[in-house]
Amino acid sequence: VVSAVNGAISITGTGAGAGTSGNNFGVNISGNLAAVQASGTGNISISGTGGNASGGSNYGVITSNALVTSNGGNINISGTGGASSGNINYGIQLNGVGGMTSTTGAGTITLTGLGGGTGNSATNYGVIIDTLQLVQTANGNIMINGTGGGAGTGTNNWGVYIATNLATVRSTGSGAISITGTSGNAGGTGGSNHAIYVLSGIISANGGNITLNG
Repeated sequence: VVSAVNGAISITGTGAGAGTSGNNFGVNISGNLAAVQASGTGNISISGTGGNASGGSNYGVITSNALVTSNGGNINISGTGGASSGNINYGIQLNGVGGMTSTTGAGTITLTGLGGGTGNSATNYGVIIDTLQLVQTANGNIMINGTGGGAGTGTNNWGVYIATNLATVRSTGSGAISITGTSGNAGGTGGSNHAIYVLSGIISANGGNITLNG
């Protein structure tokens, strides 16, 4: 647990790894007791860059079954997937049962993800929200910006993917939701590179507008 009362929290990481290794995360916050919490009004900033080894799965930032919460402060998460020839180099992945990224009051949430990948790398999402993950504000805005990675013949490089099992992006008060996605592999020949893909996820706002740009 990383916690602060009325103070800011800043976490920055860069994945290492070499050769054919994989799973070189910039920032990994995982486990049922994992938490980053600002119990006062402090802001939370998390920034990560995945490693470049060829094994793939080099995420910028991953939270799994974890809590990232603030009591009215802003939450800013930015991630860049590794420049790996392997597949699945996400900018940001938020997932896991019971996992939540949430702030109250006028606090905002900003997610900015850039998928990685070189060569013929595939499945490099900018931002993926998956598996019962909740991203929630009250009167603050939610802004999600994702750009897919990938290269060559790589496919399925999506900007923003709100995926399976009721992954939810929600504003309970007057906060607006803005999601902007840019498909990846612009210079390659691979297909199925969507800007925004909502599979069985939920996007809801109580009083604010919802805007999707893809």
